[in-house]
Amino acid sequence: MIGPGFEQLEERKLLASHAGLLLEEFPEDVSDHFAADFVADPSEVMSLKSVAANGVESAVAIQSSHLVTRQHALRGDLDFDGDVDVLDLTTMIVNFTSVGGVGKIRAEGDIDWDGDVDTFDLTITISNFTGARPNTLPFAFFGVVTVSPDVILNGQGHIIDSLAFWEAPDAADSLLFVTAKNNQMVEIWQFPFEDHELTPLTHTSFGTNTNVNGVAVDQLSDRLYVTISAPVSAVSVFSLPEFQLVDQLIQGNVNLKSTPNIGLFHHENGQDWVYVTADNLVHVHDAATGSKIGNFTPDKGLETIVADDYYQRVYSPDERGKTGIYAYRPDGSRYLRDGSNWLSESGVFQADAEGIVLYKCYASASDSKSHYDNGNGLIVVADQRSLATDFELFDRRTWAYLGTLRIEGVSNTDGIASTQQSLPGYPLGLFAAVHDDTSTVVVGWETILTAAGLNCDTAPSLRHQPAANI
Repeated sequence: MIGPGFEQLEERKLLASHAGLLLEEFPEDVSDHFAADFVADPSEVMSLKSVAANGVESAVAIQSSHLVTRQHALRGDLDFDGDVDVLDLTTMIVNFTSVGGVGKIRAEGDIDWDGDVDTFDLTITISNFTGARPNTLPFAFFGVVTVSPDVILNGQGHIIDSLAFWEAPDAADSLLFVTAKNNQMVEIWQFPFEDHELTPLTHTSFGTNTNVNGVAVDQLSDRLYVTISAPVSAVSVFSLPEFQLVDQLIQGNVNLKSTPNIGLFHHENGQDWVYVTADNLVHVHDAATGSKIGNFTPDKGLETIVADDYYQRVYSPDERGKTGIYAYRPDGSRYLRDGSNWLSESGVFQADAEGIVLYKCYASASDSKSHYDNGNGLIVVADQRSLATDFELFDRRTWAYLGTLRIEGVSNTDGIASTQQSLPGYPLGLFAAVHDDTSTVVVGWETILTAAGLNCDTAPSLRHQPAANI
């Protein structure tokens, strides 16, 4: 299938020249830069000419490759504005290296993550060309809204902290995990959660005199990750739903301090990465091998971290400075937008920024049977006010501040969690939050979105959906 809007290529008058592809609409200075700096060997030039002259046929051939998966995202949208337009092609052409180039990233046009920007990348972009189209983001500022919790859970844990959902193949078997720092356990709640607390998870790997603090679930591999503080300083990995210990990461090799937390990331190069926080440091490990990839020091002290597979970014809230959220590339370098990696507005946060989650918008694929992440959605961060927690909502795509959600009776929140699995009574999934170290509240996303006047298409079941590959 050819990408939507491909017929607009003719309107764009895509031309081949001795240096490659030029668009008549390019600004003059861009054309000059391109002519001076673009270098391609003869075979690359001929390939580029062929793509320009036979774009449709080339696109059909390339689309048959397993690397072209428009089902999951619009590949070629380098600036993430919802289209593949002249600006995206300009960026790609300016950064064109031919096969064998090194050091290029996706924002520069390296769509298949091999270090170069070559005819393969260019062909994919041409095949997905839409032209500029209006921004149809679904969100607007809504101010402050308050909702009531649907469920309140009081379990066996003492000083609870972090939350995570596991989306079981059968929704009735889906689970909510709640870590308990003071008695080294993980509470387990089975849907519909209320009056459905199972035997907590305890394990010798949790040690004694430690904080069982962070928790995360990898839905693709059915793995539960639990972080344990010093003196153990480790990450225990369990199979789901068997709860068998299958791996341990770090194992005391570094000091994870008192409140380590965790984030999981599906890298577009095919690897799964684990981010483990330790106050002012983030340790990065390969989930498959356990080997250390590296570490980085974020701009501000942190406890929590979340990765956005679609945009290939990592976000961490400033835990104590009340400044907001900071964005990074997977390697920990700053992800800059308008010269800054800061995501917030002055005065939004009044207390410690704690838990952070994503809520993703989904669109229907062409077969109308499957869904894919379309890049829209929300970033939600708990502003840990003692009187009432403010859950601050930001636009996932634009970073715009949207407003504040409050849940009646909820304050001093640490961890939050989200599932978008369609559950009986909760077609858009659930949002969960810790209240004052003692209980967990759960509220349906449909209630939240309706109260805030937000519109976000969602899939009926997102279990085991592959990450975006763009």
